[in-house]
Amino acid sequence: MASLSKLAVDRPITFLMGTLILLGFGLYGLQNLRLNLYPDVSFPTITVYTSYEGVAPEDIETLVTRPIEESVGSISGIRKVRSLSSQGASVVKLNFEWGTDLYQAENDVRKELGFVERQIPDDAETPLVFSYDPNQEPIVVLTVTSNARSARELRTYSKQVLEQRIERINGIASAETSGGLQRQINVRIDNNQMRLYNITIAEIAQKLQQENIQVPAGQLTEGNTNYSLRTIGEFKNVDQIRNTIITVRDGQPLLLKDVADVEDGIQQPIGNVRVNGEDGIVLNVYRQSDANVVTAANAVVGGLEEIQRSLPSDVKVSVLTNKADFIEQSISNLLWTGVQAIILV
Repeated sequence: MASLSKLAVDRPITFLMGTLILLGFGLYGLQNLRLNLYPDVSFPTITVYTSYEGVAPEDIETLVTRPIEESVGSISGIRKVRSLSSQGASVVKLNFEWGTDLYQAENDVRKELGFVERQIPDDAETPLVFSYDPNQEPIVVLTVTSNARSARELRTYSKQVLEQRIERINGIASAETSGGLQRQINVRIDNNQMRLYNITIAEIAQKLQQENIQVPAGQLTEGNTNYSLRTIGEFKNVDQIRNTIITVRDGQPLLLKDVADVEDGIQQPIGNVRVNGEDGIVLNVYRQSDANVVTAANAVVGGLEEIQRSLPSDVKVSVLTNKADFIEQSISNLLWTGVQAIILV
């Protein structure tokens, strides 16, 4: 320590140049440092989500939630099991001890769910398993509004146009639309007609699934050219669904429209998005895993002006939250605290 002080006194220019060089390296490293709001921490929580539309919370609890709880509750390392049964959905949260290998824990949960799937109703969706990672939260949340489009049209426009525009920005992995109204083909079965023709809902559902697919049909070679073939079986409009042949009775085809009403409708919305009193949608923007949060988020915000100029005049895109703001504010507070500490010392 004494020699360092002696060097500063005997050779002030050399000492100053060395200090400036170190300061320069520090500033360069700070500029290229990957910034994030949260540290790289794996939270020991795994969630099991199961959708069972149209079923009351009491039935969800009995038919779905309890079997899942009983199945996964014996997995090693679990500290607490919590659950929520709501209209059409079951959520089971598993809290593990800190230090648990979550990769192995997820595999154990999926293994147990493979057995419990035989106990829950066949028409319930397959349980989804995922772990909580704060770094997978959106870095920017945008709102999209229009004074001339319906909520359904606005959602469609966002998914077909805005998502692709945002995903072209450097450092962005994906953009996902939420809110608005989503198209849904509603099939309302007439129970009397179903009994008359002696068919079940399961038979109708299976037939619709079989008819609404595309499958490879091999290759066709012509000279030196190979062509990939596929059979097109996806429904293009509601009339094709109505005229789907469910079965044959007495030599006559039984069509879906003979036993059900089919309409082009919308899904029941879970919630509403309103921006300054207008109906709107939310666009969540996610970064690539190796991207700098601040750089990627600022690139999105900076590119909005150009994107807005290319949009129809009735569509407005605004920033709701920007994670870069929180990070930059945190760093600013940290630097100011450092300056104050230097002054006081």
